[in-house]
Amino acid sequence: MSVVGVIVMIVGWNWFGLAHEEEMTEQPKAVSAGSTMAGWGAVVGGVPLVAAHMVGLVLLAIVAVRGRVRRWTGFVYAVLAVALASGVGIAVAQVLWAGELFMMGVDGARP
Repeated sequence: MSVVGVIVMIVGWNWFGLAHEEEMTEQPKAVSAGSTMAGWGAVVGGVPLVAAHMVGLVLLAIVAVRGRVRRWTGFVYAVLAVALASGVGIAVAQVLWAGELFMMGVDGARP
């Protein structure tokens, strides 16, 4: 189940990057139309990413706490598994986005 989570997190973090790339490339059009794209990447990329983390945590926690005397240890393992999968997703996305995953967006756009 954690292997699927790693794949989901790689896709999720890259979707986050794609949403911010779209925000950056569409900003000039939005400005000429009297609008802005600021925040679009966070909504379109960030909300699904947070949802993927939460769904993964809930599913792993349900599986991990079954049959344990101390149920909190299962929850700790679930949190660690989601954190590790997310870390792998961030690492892969950073490589694919040339280390600029967290520098993208309207505020981070270069001239």
